[in-house]
Amino acid sequence: MSRKRENVRQCKAIRQLIDDNKYTKALELIDAIPLEEVGSLDDLYRYAELYEKAERMDKKKEIFYHIYHRTHSRYMLNRLLRLTIRMGDMEEARELYFAYEVAGPITLDTFELRYLLAKAEGEPPERLIQILEELKKEEYTEEWGFRLACLYEKTGQIDKCIQECKDLKLWFGEGKIVDRAMQLLEHCENPAVAEPEELEEVFRLVNNYLDPKGVFLFDFNTVYKYKEVMGDTVIAEDRGECSFIWDNFYYEEERINEYDLTLFIQEDANEDLYRRYQETHYQRGYTLEEMKELVECSGLVFEAAYDAVTHEEPTEKSERIYIVARESGK
Repeated sequence: MSRKRENVRQCKAIRQLIDDNKYTKALELIDAIPLEEVGSLDDLYRYAELYEKAERMDKKKEIFYHIYHRTHSRYMLNRLLRLTIRMGDMEEARELYFAYEVAGPITLDTFELRYLLAKAEGEPPERLIQILEELKKEEYTEEWGFRLACLYEKTGQIDKCIQECKDLKLWFGEGKIVDRAMQLLEHCENPAVAEPEELEEVFRLVNNYLDPKGVFLFDFNTVYKYKEVMGDTVIAEDRGECSFIWDNFYYEEERINEYDLTLFIQEDANEDLYRRYQETHYQRGYTLEEMKELVECSGLVFEAAYDAVTHEEPTEKSERIYIVARESGK
C-alpha cells in the first residue's frame, strides 16, 4: 500500500475514533501522522480541538501554524493569535498581531485582538478604555460595549458607565448582556457592594465593641472561587419542597460576583403549588492578603486563617476561608 493511501486510511480511522469518543487512541494515531500528509483542513481542525481537550496546547498551536502556512488565511492568523495570547507567549503574540495588522484592513477583529493583547500584557485600564472606545466607533457590539461599561465603573467614571449601559439598552433592547448592563446600571445608581474602605470601617467598629481581648470570627469567599469555580455558570437543583436556579456572573476586572437566584418554594404539601421568589446578590472577591491587610488596618489583631473545608492553612485554591481576629485596644 502506498504511503499516500495509508495516510488516507489513517485519517479515516482517526475520524471514526473521534466520533466514537475514543480520544486517547485517536491522539496516538494523530501523533504518528505527518501534518503535511493530512489533506483535509477539517481533519486538522479536529485534531487541534482534540489536543485542546488533552491540554496539549503546544501541539494545537503547531497545527494552527501549519494551517496558516498552508492557507495564508487572515482568519487563521486571528485564531493563532488568540491561542498564543491564551498561552501567555507575549513576544510571539506581538509579532502575530503585527502580521495581522499588515495583512488587511482595520476591522472589528483588529480592535478585539488589540484589546486582548493589551489586557494580557497588563496595560492599564485607561489604555483598554481607549481601545474599546475606538472599537465602538468601528462597530458597536453588546459584548464589547458591556466590557467598556465595566471598565468605566472600575476606573470610577460612573457617569460614563451609566451612559454606556443606557446605550446598550437603546441599541440592543433586550437579551442576557443587556440584562447584565441594567444590573450594572442599578449598581452604579444604587451601590450594593461595600467598598474595601467600608469593610475596613466595619472591622474598626467590631474592634471598638469587642470586649478586651475578645475574638472575632468571620469567613469570606475567595477570588479563586468566584473566578475558577463559579464563573459564568447556571446551577439548578430540585430539593423536593424547594427548587432553585442560580444564574452566576463574575466580573473579573471589578472582582464582583453577581448571582440571580430564582426560588420555587412549596406552599402546600397537599397541593402541587409552588411560589416563585427572585433575588439578586452581589459579592466582592478578596485574596487572603487583602483581607489580612484590612483587618490589621482596622486595629484588630490578625490571629490565624483556615481553609473552611480542610481546617488547615489556606492554599491558592481555597474557596472559602475562616479568619480569627482579636481586639487590640480602643
